[in-house]
Amino acid sequence: MSGGAIEITGVTVRYRDVLALDDVSLTVAPGRVTALIGMNGSGKSTLFKSITGLVRPDAGTVLLAGGSPAAARRRGLVGYVPQSEDVDWTFPVSVRDVVMMGRYGRLGITRRPRAADRAAVDEALERVELTDLADRQIGALSGGQRKRAFVARGIAQDAGILLLDEPFAGIQARARPENRAGSLNPRPRRVRFTAAATAPAPDCRRRSPPPPHHASPPRPRRSARRRRR
Repeated sequence: MSGGAIEITGVTVRYRDVLALDDVSLTVAPGRVTALIGMNGSGKSTLFKSITGLVRPDAGTVLLAGGSPAAARRRGLVGYVPQSEDVDWTFPVSVRDVVMMGRYGRLGITRRPRAADRAAVDEALERVELTDLADRQIGALSGGQRKRAFVARGIAQDAGILLLDEPFAGIQARARPENRAGSLNPRPRRVRFTAAATAPAPDCRRRSPPPPHHASPPRPRRSARRRRR
């Protein structure tokens, strides 16, 4: 890739009256792991959809490896793992089948996996620690395991640009493959662009202590002795 792997210039996106992105510019160099951090509703997913071409910007340009998002998809240069998948979880496909879907652009007309495709799937499953569950039906997995399966699908695609939209939200820290250095970025020229949501920060401002309570001085007690005449 010459120049930036991802080049975004002045991108603006509106959903009717809602301004989702306003004049966004960004360049991500090849071989970088980049995190996009923001609160829910701040436009992270919209930016990713603009990068992949799923959303057309109202203004601005997006280039992937010097070409359009559509050209990058046709060449298999970009992989995308969205926040959620619209999937029939009862459909009889295994975890391995789901991950193999990431190889479909490389299977040719017959759509028959070759040894290289099976090896890429096995490697992707190992990276997300799902090898032991490879033959289980996808709907039988837990929510976190399902997310890891779709991350493995993105890895198996072996694209030069991999976009991950909050891929490990809700997954226990010890199960996150991102905790192993380089687990999702094994090739030196691959770009990994990850979005992460943040929660509103608690109000940590130092509060002044309440003023001390000062008790009123006691009133002098009236003498019980009678005054002598």
